[in-house]
Amino acid sequence: MSLDNRYDPQLHRILFGGTVVHIQDIGNSEKIRALPEQERISEILRPYKSIIINNKSVVNDSDTDIREEFWYKEYQTPAFSDPFVFLPFLPVHINVVPAVNDYVHIIYSNWSENTARKNQFYLKGPISSMMSLSKENSTQSLSVLAGGANIKPGLPLKTSSGDFFTTNTKGVFAEPNDIGLYSKGRSDIILKDNEVLIRSKKTPILNPSQYPITNTKRSFLQLSNFDSRTVLGNKQKITTNSEISEQIRKLVEYEIYYGLDSDGPFSGNINIYNLPGKSANTLTNNFTRSTEVVDLFESFQYSFVNLETLDEVANLVNKVLSGLNNGRIDLQYPGNSKTSNITDTRFPFFYRPSLATQRKQESGTQLEEQNVTNLLSKIKFPQSQKIKTSGAGLISKKNKYGINTVTKEVSYRPPRVENGDFGYAVLGSEKIFIVSNSSDAIPGRPKINLKNSDVYGLDEPTLSGNYYESTNSMVRGESLKELLSMMVRFLLNHKHLYHREPPFQLTHETSPLSKFQLSEEFKLFDSKVLNQNIRIN
Repeated sequence: MSLDNRYDPQLHRILFGGTVVHIQDIGNSEKIRALPEQERISEILRPYKSIIINNKSVVNDSDTDIREEFWYKEYQTPAFSDPFVFLPFLPVHINVVPAVNDYVHIIYSNWSENTARKNQFYLKGPISSMMSLSKENSTQSLSVLAGGANIKPGLPLKTSSGDFFTTNTKGVFAEPNDIGLYSKGRSDIILKDNEVLIRSKKTPILNPSQYPITNTKRSFLQLSNFDSRTVLGNKQKITTNSEISEQIRKLVEYEIYYGLDSDGPFSGNINIYNLPGKSANTLTNNFTRSTEVVDLFESFQYSFVNLETLDEVANLVNKVLSGLNNGRIDLQYPGNSKTSNITDTRFPFFYRPSLATQRKQESGTQLEEQNVTNLLSKIKFPQSQKIKTSGAGLISKKNKYGINTVTKEVSYRPPRVENGDFGYAVLGSEKIFIVSNSSDAIPGRPKINLKNSDVYGLDEPTLSGNYYESTNSMVRGESLKELLSMMVRFLLNHKHLYHREPPFQLTHETSPLSKFQLSEEFKLFDSKVLNQNIRIN
């Protein structure tokens, strides 16, 4: 007889399947009740129908299961053991108890001679998607096995090249080179070569139909050791150019109110306005040719009538701009001369076509758009500068087009890598409590109240109530030192006009410290020196 003829696929099976029907073992020993898929339930129950315990048949009235009062039970006389009870195959220290309706792998010591149905074990079955850690029914789990139903798979996390479909998903689950110990929800422990991560609520939601993303407000503990660290190197100096943000003092606007819809002649105005007050919109690094300004104060106006060409209009605007730059506008035209000395602050100033003229360029007739574009191309200041925006620009100081810059010599220390063995421990959360069971109560505050129920974790009302009320804020050392240094400076360098008179407002130093500065620094104590979110009892 050949080996193939002697092979019995049932007798030689290693793993069987089953569906969990109950998990609440009264002994809390991680036993479960499961229905094996390879046997008929009626055949399993047949020999139990004749067993009577406490004047009751151990099989329920519908002949579908053991009567509930006998679940997980064993009796010596008569010989009885719940046939659907399975023990964890893994040690209880690391076993994962499945949920009701989960698929499980079933293992028998000897399936063909399963005497009293005691030597039978389970292993938590596979899942079809990492997003189904919290719950997945037996049918879904079977879809990844050869005998399972053909069910549409869950969302793939990575492309075929190994990249994540959503970059914010990276880090939610362990990478192949690391080891992950997962809860049935959103907490886990990640073991790396030189790092241990304990994380709570690592993702806001874990749903099979959504890509998980990292939660930046997660609570975590990180223990790391590195073979190198980054430290600051030797001091070096570099020269940098940075833009100066200034309030614009004057605004030059020019407009043609007649003639743009033809080939001329052209009539219009050139206005110079003083910009009022201080505003973020009128800073040199924010202002554009389309910025709207209210409450303009006109300081100069020149009206022109019936100029034959756009070249004449552009020449007139350029003369006004050049005159404002030099401090004197001198327009000598027969019948329409005007001279103005600009004695007040004029820099920085901005020039542009009026908003009404700009609208002609954007949504006027074809001829209007063409005329405005042609005019703007002819208005440049100064002529030698490269103009970024046609017909508009910023003059930050005399003969200077564009924003003012300042050159500074800055000292810095470039980072360098230092080899060695360096360890770090990081505890992160929105609120952090460091609690000693032996500490006395803080005067004026209640004592930390440790209850028996807290052994399985503190609830939110306890943390927000008793723990917050019973602890004090932690102190930021450098910020406290800064405040104490100011106090010492004032103590050592202050003077009085007379004995028993209050001290002068300023200390007697090259760079004096004022009582106001010291008072303002002390007002920041609760937010700058104390960290309200890291607390200790």
